[in-house]
Order: sequence, then structure tokens, then C-alpha cells
Amino acid sequence: MFKSVKRKIKRINVLFLLCVFFSINVQPHGKANLIKGKKSLIEILRFVSKSQKVYINFNPLEINHIYVDEMPVGKNSIKDLNKVLAINNLELKRISGPYLYIQPIRKFVLTGSVEDKDTKRPIPLVTIVVDEKNSVQTDSNGQFSFTLRKGKYSIVTKNNLYYLQTKNISLTASKKIKVELKKKQLKTELPVFPNIMEFYFPSINSSWTDSLLVITPDRLDLMQLSTPSLSRKSVDFVLKSNLLLWGVANPNLAIEKKIDNNFTIELMLSSSSLEYGSHKQFKYLLIQPEIRYWLSRSFSGSFFGFHTHYAIYDVGDKEYSLEKIKKLNNNRYKGHLFGAGFSYGYQWEINKHWNIETVMGIGYAHLSYDEYSNDCCKKKRRNSIYLTPTKASFSFVYLF
Repeated sequence: MFKSVKRKIKRINVLFLLCVFFSINVQPHGKANLIKGKKSLIEILRFVSKSQKVYINFNPLEINHIYVDEMPVGKNSIKDLNKVLAINNLELKRISGPYLYIQPIRKFVLTGSVEDKDTKRPIPLVTIVVDEKNSVQTDSNGQFSFTLRKGKYSIVTKNNLYYLQTKNISLTASKKIKVELKKKQLKTELPVFPNIMEFYFPSINSSWTDSLLVITPDRLDLMQLSTPSLSRKSVDFVLKSNLLLWGVANPNLAIEKKIDNNFTIELMLSSSSLEYGSHKQFKYLLIQPEIRYWLSRSFSGSFFGFHTHYAIYDVGDKEYSLEKIKKLNNNRYKGHLFGAGFSYGYQWEINKHWNIETVMGIGYAHLSYDEYSNDCCKKKRRNSIYLTPTKASFSFVYLF
């Protein structure tokens, strides 16, 4: 009995020593074991090559300075080795069968720009997120860049003033992309007033006690209310016509195109073909382009403009009352004019599609013309230059 007890004790001791040995030298790591202790990468490659029965080709100059503290070994040794290599910008590639090789990870530069979809201006301080891992912010010129491996990526742009946008790309070489963001439309609401508003005023003398002034909604027009600008979509171009020219029976039409938020360009055409009998007429054709700078935004408020003009005309032999043009009563003038000038104007917003515009301009006009007498005989060729008003309009504007 004593001998059997002694044998059992020996067996327990042996099992205990084996457990202690394996717990110190080889620790469990899932289904794999863990190599502990600082090892060179070359030693790790030899171990994996032997255990997995593969041949690994490598450049010693690329890996002889790399050391690994620990690495799991087992059935997934190749994948675990690739994770270790990736930390050092290396990767394991298979040639065929058991033949493998180590090479540096190829990386490409992804650069891009972010701009406003409407104004085409660069947007700074936009957060660019790649695969919800890496993120940068655009600089003052709306530029950003990443260094990434070959593959497919999801790029998300974030900014509080613009709608979120996601862009998927496939990166096989260095490339440059452009991201256009749509600005959020800020909703503005008119102030809401109750049906009855009561304002109390203290008495100002003994004969006037506390008074009550009741203002109902039908009397709100007496109050000065500050309301936001009319809500409009982005306007690209407008059509307009000058009522002052229509007042003297001169048909005219102008089109104006938006360039960006503060610049527009206008082209105006006007003509007349009035005749008052034999040799009495007032005919002309005028074209007048103009570029405008708006102080607030296009098609709203004040603006300054620079315009040029060109016209052909045939006028005279009509009874004029103004002293300076009385000589037109006995002569006729046929020729052309050209020039340029500066203008100032203002547009008032009426509703979603209509504005009113007034403009005044001054500049110079160079006239070159032939002078004819009443009997249609040509007298002479003349040239004149005048500093004169070059633009005056009161127009209705239709916004598209």
C-alpha cells in the first residue's frame, strides 16, 4: 500500500513539472503557440519556412535590422508573418506553390481638391476620411493628400456648411481627384405674431391713466419689421428690358449671365427704324456689353459696371426743339459710334422671379459720320468725341 501511494505521488510530480515547463516556454495563443523573446526577422523566417515547408526568398539588406518580440506560430503562420512584415512596410508574396518572396509594400499618393459646386471656389478645413481610419483636413487652397496601398477605398468629406459626400475610388497608381460639395440651404422663417399683441404705456400726466394699445394683424403694416431676403434658388441668367427706351418707341432687350457669386456679364441690344416722311428718320442699331461687380450677391442690391458700346445710325431732317440739336432740322447724319463707360445701379427683389433695376452710366463716345444737306448731297466727313451719359435705364428683370 505504501508503494502504490509513493508511485501516485511521483506521477503527480511529473505532471506538475511538465505543466510548469509548457507554461513558461510555450504559451497558448488560440490554436497556435507564441514565440517569445526578441528574435531577428531572419530567425523567424527560418522557423516559418521549416514549419510550413515553404521557401522564402528575401533581400537581407531590407530585413537584417528588423527584430520581433513575439509572433504566433501554427497553421496561420504565413498570415501572422504578413502582419509582422506589414508593420515594417513589407509584404509576403507567393510566386507559385511553396515559393514565396518578401518585397516592400508599394504605396501611391492620392491628392485631391475640394471646391464649392456652385461658385467653384476652394473650400478649406474640410475633413477627408479614408475607410473610417485615416483623416486629414484640406488646406487654405482646398487641397489634401494621402499615401495609400493599392486597393479600393471609400472617401468621405465632412463639413458643417456642406452636405456629406462619399466617393469610392480604386487606387492602382498615384492619382488626383476633385470633389465638389453642395452647400446646405439655410432655412429662414418669418417671425410668427400672435393674433393680438398688447403694449402698455405708463401715464404721462394725472389726466391720463394707464392706456392699452391693441395692434391686430391687419395693422402690422404700421410696424417696421426686419424680414430675411426672399428665398431663391441659384439664378444663372436673367432677361430684362429698359422701359425708358420703350417710352421713345425704341425696342430693346438685354440678357445677363452669372459668372460667380459677385460677377455677372450683360449684353444689351436696342434699335429704332422710325421714319417721318421723305428724308426724315431716326434709325440706329446699338449693342452694349457690360461686366458687373455686385457688392453683396448677384442680382441683388448695389453693383458697379464697366461697359462698351457700338452703334450705327442714320438720323436727321426732323423738327427738334433742343437748342444743341437744332441743326438736325436741316441736315442728316449717317455713321457709327463706339466708346466705353462706367455705371452704377441697384436691383430690388420683388418676388421669386421678378426684380426692378435702375442704372446710370457715364463715359465717352467717338462718332464718325457723313453729313448730308436737305437735298441729300453729302457735305463732309466728320469725327467727334464726347464725354456724355452712356447708360440710363429703368428695367423690369425676369429671373430664371
